Amino acid sequence: MRSRKKRLSVLFLTPVFPDERHPAAGTFVRRHAEAIGRFCDVYVVHLEEEKPERDTLRTRIVHEDADGFHLLHVYYSGAESRTGRVVTPNILRPVRAALEGLHVCGADHIDIVHGNMTRGAGLAALMVSRTLGVPYVVTEHHTGLLRDNSPEPALGHRALMHLVVADAGAVTVVSQGLAEAMADRGLRAKRYDVIANVAEPTVTPLGRPPFDGRIPFVHVSFLLDVQKNVSGLLRAVRTVADKRQDFRLHLVGSGPDAERLRAYTTELELDDFVVFEGLKRHEEVLASIADFAFLVMFSNYETFCVALAEAIATGIPVISPDIVGPQDFMSPEVGLTVKAGDEADLADAIHWMLDHYAHFPAQQLRDYAAERFSVERIGKQFESVYREVLAAGRTSLPRPLQAPRA
Repeated sequence: MRSRKKRLSVLFLTPVFPDERHPAAGTFVRRHAEAIGRFCDVYVVHLEEEKPERDTLRTRIVHEDADGFHLLHVYYSGAESRTGRVVTPNILRPVRAALEGLHVCGADHIDIVHGNMTRGAGLAALMVSRTLGVPYVVTEHHTGLLRDNSPEPALGHRALMHLVVADAGAVTVVSQGLAEAMADRGLRAKRYDVIANVAEPTVTPLGRPPFDGRIPFVHVSFLLDVQKNVSGLLRAVRTVADKRQDFRLHLVGSGPDAERLRAYTTELELDDFVVFEGLKRHEEVLASIADFAFLVMFSNYETFCVALAEAIATGIPVISPDIVGPQDFMSPEVGLTVKAGDEADLADAIHWMLDHYAHFPAQQLRDYAAERFSVERIGKQFESVYREVLAAGRTSLPRPLQAPRA
């Protein structure tokens, strides 16, 4: 009789996570934690800097009930002491906060540390792993690593990124293109593993409803135009509207360019064709996305694009630019791919999809997504990476958790 594998205990460090102040921040990180929690005991420590009410260096820890994992929000101060002397250097404050969170998270031991974002929780993962004598892995999502014209971090930060990546037992990335971009920047890892974001509906969609009158389609994003190219999407919609008037685009999200894009919509005389829905909670977006005929994205760059994957998982077809990230999972089975930045190509795709969206069977789309983005699949992939890293050997035996020094 085969013995069951012991569940691993994972300390999961992240600089972004949904909380009361930022309910939409880091939902993709939360979904990873939920997936891992199916197979491991996960202790999430969310590390976030906050401005204190008084001139003091302090840490505020908030426990939150979560399904499938333990969750702590650790808000640490970036202030100086009253004398003006920095008690803890800026770069080490998240490390100190992580150690404080570790000792109140409720774990009696940790098998492996998982840091999210090389520049976010990478150093904290490295330092905590050395404190405990266990290995660590890092997950990277950052779009800035893809861009040739993105500013290089300062020399000190760059050196730390190289150290964190080189020392990690594994670096997981959400797309093959991101792994290649990191390697091109000289970030040499022991191994890169591509593990997608989770895209799985929280409720089973009832099926695509019939549309009376105008056909609704949707765009979901953080409205940062330099990345999401919503202005290019609007110009393509203007081209379509010159030929037909049987549709309406719904823009879901907020961001720094929201008001400018509203004004641009009016300038293009598209107020009757475009609806700004504003920011919605992730759960609301997932619950409503099946009410649309299809989803359209026109980004200039992405490391993955959760909105596309979630639309497919919900059972609606998509239009995607041919860029890194979506290239890993787009196919004719799930929608159309257009040349990045080609507004005429996008207009033709929207025009075609308005007539053919019903030709994509909803269950076929859901099955396609389940094979690639399900909670079960992603959780198993992370557990496999953890076990392989642990099997590769440890530098020392795990040390028992001890209270931090005052």
